Amino acid sequence: MQDKTNSSAPTHYKMSELIELTETPKSTILFYIKEGLLPKPTKVKTNVHSYGVDTVKMLKFIKYTQTYFNFSIKELKTLVLRDDFSFENCYESLLNSLDIFMGAGFKKEVSKEKIEDELNISKSELEGFIKDGYILSRDGNLTQKELEILSIIKRAKNSEIGFDIVKIYLEFALNLAKIEGEIAKEALEKSSDKNELYRLILDITLTLKPYIFNYQTFNIYKKDIK
Repeated sequence: MQDKTNSSAPTHYKMSELIELTETPKSTILFYIKEGLLPKPTKVKTNVHSYGVDTVKMLKFIKYTQTYFNFSIKELKTLVLRDDFSFENCYESLLNSLDIFMGAGFKKEVSKEKIEDELNISKSELEGFIKDGYILSRDGNLTQKELEILSIIKRAKNSEIGFDIVKIYLEFALNLAKIEGEIAKEALEKSSDKNELYRLILDITLTLKPYIFNYQTFNIYKKDIK
């Protein structure tokens, strides 16, 4: 969604202005306020309320998370209620919480025993995948997403492709992450709008990077693999 705000924009908005600025229906705005996702408006006079800049930021942020992460209201509330969350630094808070929300839609927890039985892998093998960084363990918990990823890894190991390509992915990911981190750290130190830069980092990491990588991979497959 195009950001229509600028440095000379007003600091408070009427409901009609808020609807136009954020392209969000009135019923949705009122629902978000009721759910605690938006700050309560200031009552100017009877039946007239004023909405601050924080409300605009949060409406755009909510739309962003629902577009790119398909967050539910429950997940949004989990994020907003975190101690490190703030309206001014919402994208930084999101980036710092991605370990919780990775694999949205796969939130159902799965026991390690179930994964071991279903995939016919040993406890030590599963712990090795976690320790080496192939799958994410959230405070020792695994979800349906990890089951899906491990299933793909096992199929790769048991196929002609083998485990080499998976190991290459992890090695490359670790090296790339270090480079990305160094560049991001330097940029953040110079940035005058860190929250917007955090949003750009999210866009590059979660949207641009997989697009470029997958496009180049499929291009090679089409040209060179018969």
